[in-house]
Amino acid sequence: KLALKVQAEIAFMEGELNLAGSSLQLARDLQPDDVVLANRLKFFKSEQDILTNFLRVRSTRFDCMYDATNPAIQPYLQQVLLDLEEASDAVNQVLGLQPSDRLLVLLLSPKDYVAGAPNWSNGLYDGRIRVPFDGSRAPGDNLRATFRHEYTHAALHRVGPSLPTWLHEGIAQFVEGKDWQR
Repeated sequence: KLALKVQAEIAFMEGELNLAGSSLQLARDLQPDDVVLANRLKFFKSEQDILTNFLRVRSTRFDCMYDATNPAIQPYLQQVLLDLEEASDAVNQVLGLQPSDRLLVLLLSPKDYVAGAPNWSNGLYDGRIRVPFDGSRAPGDNLRATFRHEYTHAALHRVGPSLPTWLHEGIAQFVEGKDWQR
């Protein structure tokens, strides 16, 4: 069961939701009374529904998925990828980090984003970076700051032991350029 759960989580972080769902379903079949597994499987299936029409574009360090049925986003994809690369460069330079694995970024409609994240947030790192971006306007400074913030969470998560939430947030806000002292 543990190997199936690990396989499912790795596939999920890489955006391979069919494999993630089938692995977790097999784990659930082995332990049908596990409520945590049931809830995680439900979440995977809802993600799979949202990402059904998504395509993937790649840059040096990122896989970026976007809704292919939304043509408004396509003119901005190269800029988004450049902004992600610049965000990772800035974070790595400030913190002296150099994560080597690829990171998945989901560009979600505001509606789909809020369905899986707090409505007060501009981005979320849950093993992947999730941001609301539908191409209704060009990427701007707020989106670039969000990329720096969320990439900081990803980098810290990947290179060391777990840090307390307050420290994670403080470092992310510092790198983002916000007042981190509060």
